[in-house]
Amino acid sequence: MRAVWLRGFSGPEVLVAGDAPDPVAGPGQALIEVAFANITFVVTQFRATAQGRSRRSCR
Repeated sequence: MRAVWLRGFSGPEVLVAGDAPDPVAGPGQALIEVAFANITFVVTQFRATAQGRSRRSCR
């Protein structure tokens, strides 16, 4: 399967796409196929900084 990993806190340049092994459901688990995933504006802000805050100081 194709996957995207987040390699740090920054812009989209830290996103790395690649192949990953297909997951296997264990006992009592279900495997759900996901075709698309959503990234919201809030998620991009948390990804841009470690704390989700602006890098500029508040005054």
